[in-house]
Amino acid sequence: MTAHDTTDLRTVLLSRIPLAVQMRSTEHFDELMREFALITIDADRDGDTRSRHVPAQLLDLVQDLNRQYSAFTADVTAERDAAIARGDSQVDLTYRVPPTVVQATRRLEQLLEEADDYCRSGQHLITLETPPESRAFRHWFLSEFVAQIEDGRDPVAWPDYVAQHHPDEEWASR
Repeated sequence: MTAHDTTDLRTVLLSRIPLAVQMRSTEHFDELMREFALITIDADRDGDTRSRHVPAQLLDLVQDLNRQYSAFTADVTAERDAAIARGDSQVDLTYRVPPTVVQATRRLEQLLEEADDYCRSGQHLITLETPPESRAFRHWFLSEFVAQIEDGRDPVAWPDYVAQHHPDEEWASR
């Protein structure tokens, strides 16, 4: 794990996280990661560097982020899992993370957008691009880290984000 200065941690509040949406988003992400792992194995075996590029970059980044930041997210993950086990429909979670997470979230968002493009191309994959609701959730989730840490903005709760950015979407009324 990369050493971080724990005296310079920043607080990020994710307010009113819809647990059902979060679980659907996580399921899609996990499916994509499994499929990307298989693609990189096949591409390595076949010497196909073009089909390996996006999957390998995303897998490497996710592995690196887990290594660097898992110590900062373990308690929050346990809190979220407890809310799911209780049957809560939403939860507020407070992260304490180093400011370097801003650059990491920007890179993750960029690679996930590239992964969606890769999925849309229809080559090599069974997994489809991220569904609109999950894509909006991903953008909100990641952008809150940037907005609160780098821009000093107040947290925007999920329902407020949806009302502002996706008011006419069919999934927004659920």
